[in-house]
Amino acid sequence: MASGASGVLVVKGERPYTPPTPQNPKPIADIDTVLHDVNGAPLKEQLFLFQQIAYACFQNQPNQSGGPWQQIYTTQGLYNANSPGNIANAPWTCPLATPGNPVSPGVVENFGLQLDSATIWDTNGRFTSVNGIVQPTLTLPAGEIQRWRFVHAGIHDTINVQVVRATPVGTTNLIATSALSGNRQQQKADLLAACNASPGTLIPQFEIASDGLTRTRLRTVHASQVGGVLESNYMQPGYRSDVLVVFPSDGDYCYQAAPPAERVSNGNGGGQGPSTPQLLAYIHVRGGQPVTGDLQAYVGKALYDANPTLPDPVRTGLRDGDLRPWAPFENLAPPAAGSQEQQAAFAINFPAFTVNNKSYDPDVVNFTREVNTTDDWLLSAQGEPHIFHIHVNPFQVIDVTTTNTNGQQISIYNPDGTCKPDIVYADKQQLANQYCGMWHTFRDTIIVENNYQIRVRTRYDRYIGEYVLHCHILDHEDAGMMANIEIVPDLNAPGGGLGMAGMRHAKQPTATPAGHKH
Repeated sequence: MASGASGVLVVKGERPYTPPTPQNPKPIADIDTVLHDVNGAPLKEQLFLFQQIAYACFQNQPNQSGGPWQQIYTTQGLYNANSPGNIANAPWTCPLATPGNPVSPGVVENFGLQLDSATIWDTNGRFTSVNGIVQPTLTLPAGEIQRWRFVHAGIHDTINVQVVRATPVGTTNLIATSALSGNRQQQKADLLAACNASPGTLIPQFEIASDGLTRTRLRTVHASQVGGVLESNYMQPGYRSDVLVVFPSDGDYCYQAAPPAERVSNGNGGGQGPSTPQLLAYIHVRGGQPVTGDLQAYVGKALYDANPTLPDPVRTGLRDGDLRPWAPFENLAPPAAGSQEQQAAFAINFPAFTVNNKSYDPDVVNFTREVNTTDDWLLSAQGEPHIFHIHVNPFQVIDVTTTNTNGQQISIYNPDGTCKPDIVYADKQQLANQYCGMWHTFRDTIIVENNYQIRVRTRYDRYIGEYVLHCHILDHEDAGMMANIEIVPDLNAPGGGLGMAGMRHAKQPTATPAGHKH
C-alpha cells in the first residue's frame, strides 16, 4: 500500500424495499435502489481513493556504504538514518542529476526512512493523492446530487475532509485556475487564505454509510449548532464513507483536509494527522440549477420525489433522513448474561507493538469465540492513538468514554446519542469531535484515541474459522500489533465442535497441545 498497491471494490445492491412480514420481519434492501432521480437514472458517483505514497529520490552513489536507498534528497541536503533534525524534518525534493550526483526516480524503497516515523508525513511535503492524482480538478453542475465514496487507503495519517467555497485572494484566483504550486508547506499560506472554512462557506456532507454499511439515519457533517465547531468528515486509515453532496451555485470550491483548528492533532504526528492543511482537489461548479434554502431539505425532497412507489411512512422517513429500511443492522441485543467482556488494548513498548501485551504470533489463537453469540469489547490505546480494525463481522459503537478530572470514566454522549458539549467542545484538541455521529452506528474500523475508551458490541454471524484484528496504522500492524480470532461452533464441545477433537491449525494460548487441522 505504501507504493500504491490498493484500489476500490464497489459492490452494488439491487434488492428493493419490501414491507416486513411475520415470516421476514427485517427484509434485506439496498440503499442503491433509492439513489436515483425522478427518471430512474442513478445518482452520479465519484470515487475518492486516498493514498499516501511517500516516494523519495535517492542519491545512490556507486558502492556507497550500506548499499543503495540510504540517502534521500531534501531541500536541506541529504537525509539518512543519522541526519540532524533540520535535515530529517526538511521537505523532500527530486533535483536534476548532475555529474557525481545521481538521482533515482521517486520510489518507496526504505521503509525505515520513508514511513516508519510518527512525523514524517508532516514534514516530507508529499500530498495525499486522489485516485492516483495529486490535486485533481472536478467540474460538476450546481444542484446535481452526487454520491461520493471516500476510501482511505493510506498508511497512518488522518484526512479530515471539508468542502468549502473558495475566497478569491488578490488578483490571481489560484483555486479558480487550479494553480496552487509547491509542496504542502509552500502552499499553506495560499490555502489558508483561499479556502477559509466558516459557517457560510462550509458545504455540508450527508453521510449515508460508513465502512460500507448503510447508516440507520443520515448524518449531516456541517457547521455545528453546538459550540460553533466546524465539523469534518474524519477519515482514518481503513475508513470508508459514502456521502451525498450538492453544490448550491456556480463557483470554485476547495476539497481539503482541514486546517489545524479543525484537525485532530496534538502536535505529535502519527495517527493524529499532519499539522499542515492540504488541498485534496479543486472543484469547479459550472452551470446547472442554483439551489436556495436548506441543502438537506433539498436532498430529502429529491429522494422523496424520485421514489413514489415506496409506502408513505417509508417515503416520508427517507425524506427526513430515516435509512432504517435499508440498513443491514439496526441494533444488537446485549450479550448473554454472564458473558465476559473481551478487550483489545493497543500499546507500543518499543520495539514491541502489542495487543493485550502480546505481539503477533501466526501460530497462536488469541481469542476463541462461538458462532451466533454476541460479545461486548473494550478498546483502549496507550501512549498514542491506534486504529482498531476487525475482519468479517462488523461491530456496533455502544459508547465512547473519557477520564474526567476526578479520574472517573464518563461518556461523551447524551442519552439521545448527541455529544456532550462540555466534554467534546471543551477539549481544545477536539479529539472527541470525530466520535460525534458514531453513537450506535455499525463499523468495522475505529480510531482509539489517547484517554478514550471505546465500547463496541459484535455478533459472530454465520461463519466459523479464523481471522484477525489489527491496528490499521499499517506500520504498527506490520510490527506486530495484530491478533488471531477463531470462531467455533460450540465453545463447550471438544475442539470447539470443529471436526475431529484435538486437530488444531494453531496453538491456543492455554496448554492445549499444538497440532494441525485440515
